[in-house]
Order: sequence, then C-alpha cells, then structure tokens
Amino acid sequence: MRVSLRQVEIFCVLAKELHFGRAAEELFITQAVVSQELRRLERLIGVRLFERTTRKVQLTEQGSTFLPTAQAVYDASRYLNRVASHLAESASTPVRLAASPSAMDFFVPQLLKEVDVQSAGAVEEIAVETGRVDHMIESDQCDVGIGRYIMMSDRYEVEHIYDDEVYVVLSTSHPLAREAAIDLKDLANLPLLLWARDQHPLYYDALIAICHERGLEPLIMTGRPHIIGARSYLLSENRVFALIPRPAVSKLQQPGLVARPLARRAAVPMSMAWLRDDSRPSVRRLVSIARRLASDPTRVEAPI
Repeated sequence: MRVSLRQVEIFCVLAKELHFGRAAEELFITQAVVSQELRRLERLIGVRLFERTTRKVQLTEQGSTFLPTAQAVYDASRYLNRVASHLAESASTPVRLAASPSAMDFFVPQLLKEVDVQSAGAVEEIAVETGRVDHMIESDQCDVGIGRYIMMSDRYEVEHIYDDEVYVVLSTSHPLAREAAIDLKDLANLPLLLWARDQHPLYYDALIAICHERGLEPLIMTGRPHIIGARSYLLSENRVFALIPRPAVSKLQQPGLVARPLARRAAVPMSMAWLRDDSRPSVRRLVSIARRLASDPTRVEAPI
C-alpha cells in the first residue's frame, strides 16, 4: 500500500471544502480528477472516507480518523515545498542589505569582504539615509537592515550588534580644537548642526540626551541628514559644531575641520533587523556573519 501525496492533498482540500467543485478550483484540476483520485484512495485503504449525496459531502467516521494524520502530512509537504523554493531562490537571488550612512562607511565593506571570503552568496547593498532602515525592511525593499535605533514590530528580529563612539566635529580655528577631548558644556556658545527631528526621532533624542547629560542645552541649527556634506563650511567657519559616530570621522576630508572625542565618552548603538520568519539560508548566513564580525574583538575599528 502506498498513498501518494497527491491523494493526500486532494483528500485534505476536499475535507476542508466539503464540495467537489470548490476543491477542484483550489487545486486547479477538474472535478473528475478529484473524484477519480478519491476513489483510488478509498480502494487503496479499503474504507469510504466521504458520504456523498447530490446535496452534500461529509466525512465518514473513518474519514475523520484519517484526517489528522493526512493533514499533518499535507502541511509538512507544503512546508517542504516552501523550503525548497527558498533554497532555489537563495541560490540565484542576492540578499538585499540596506544600511545607514555610518554603517555603510565602514562596517558594511568589512561585512561584504567577509561574505566574499566565505563564498556565502551574493549581497546587494543599498545605501539609505539616516532613519530610513525601518521603512526599507517593513516595505520589503530589503531583507536585512543595519542602522541605529531600529524599532520594529514583533514580526521582525532586531539585534544590537555593536556601539560607535561619538565625536565632536568643529573648526580647527576653535580654541578647543587643540584639546585631546572636549567637554560639551564648553560649547554652549556654538549651535549644534543636526538634521530635523522627524528624520530619525530616536537618534535625534539620543544625541540631545548626550548633550544634556554633559551639562549642555544645545542651540540647534537644522541641516540635512548628511551633516558632513554641503554645509561643512558652517563647521569650518566656526559657526556650528556637530556630533558624529566614529565611522563618519574617516570622511572628514575637508580642510579646516577636526574631530575630537568627548571628555566624558558616549556611544550610539548599531542594530541589525530582519523578518523573523525568513528562513532562507542566504539571509541566515548573512546575519550570522554580521553577528560574528561585529563581536570579533580583533575587528578593525574605523580609523580616526
């Protein structure tokens, strides 16, 4: 005796619909095929599984006994097909990785190098603005996101992977530029150049809290998300100062700027997020490699 998966599938769908026409529609086959396979199954196991009349279809006592096991087999086969589809997809489709600017500055290049060394599959990196990683994941525009202060629903895994020290950027002409570290309260007469709060409220509030905890009630000059960019002249002209994570320090190539650590050190977290139910091996490998790389004490930190 050998019951086929096709017969199990037809039996389970018919047990759910209790209607030959609807079962045939769901399975994309004809009613004749449903009837034929059901008769073969009943002959094979030697019992009637359904009572059929012109008005209704219902399970027999034997059919009700058979259903739980058949349903378990049917569910397992569908899960197996999903796994197989994910395996086939992951073999040909790159994992989409979205990352915020400071992650893209230093960690992501290290991650892509490690993925390449381990031959762990293709990765498509997507640079996004500060505060946009959450949106990219929720809108299914990426598979894995790396950014700061990621807040997601329970459908997603969010994991803290490392911290970046915060640095002060100011003009080389500022008297504090000669100091090895800077006390923020000594910058009370200089506005803080920062993006608008609605760009990334949690990150914005964290930077303001760093100032408050160090005795500074900063004046805010609102800039674009990329602080070290077109408005860098405000920094070099000693009209504002900025707070940036360590990876962004390496991008300070404009003359007239200097980066210094805080006298009382502070850091901002970097997190990684992905869909909790995404079981594709390619996604799991990328997450695992990123986790190991971030926790490796020998990992090279961003240059100053």
